[in-house]
Amino acid sequence: MFSPHSNSTWLYLRFMINHNLLYANKFLPNTANRYQYIAGYSSNDGIDYIDGFYWHATSPTMIQCSFSDIIYLNPGLHVIDVAVRGGLDDVHGAFPTYVHYGALTIELVEYDLNADIGIKPINANLIPDSIR
Repeated sequence: MFSPHSNSTWLYLRFMINHNLLYANKFLPNTANRYQYIAGYSSNDGIDYIDGFYWHATSPTMIQCSFSDIIYLNPGLHVIDVAVRGGLDDVHGAFPTYVHYGALTIELVEYDLNADIGIKPINANLIPDSIR
């Protein structure tokens, strides 16, 4: 991950599945107002520290990063990606952030539909009012 911005900036990475962002144990839409779905927050700047990967840089920087998560998804076809954002905060807007030579490795395990593995599957396909 690389940001050429000369001021201090925050860099954020998180998993994106079916175009929705994973925040700990729930999916939020990849929109500018996603903070409204988590009580007590007034901007994305606050919620971007929940789970995922974040890094503070004080000069143009390049970092290597790695993070992982266990996600039990509902059956079906899913698009899995990594979302990147950089910026000082929501007031000052986003700064240019680039990903070079990234690799996303996914390990898949399929369970019987009636298997009890101790966690419940997450529905990554948001429908209206499903995330309140």
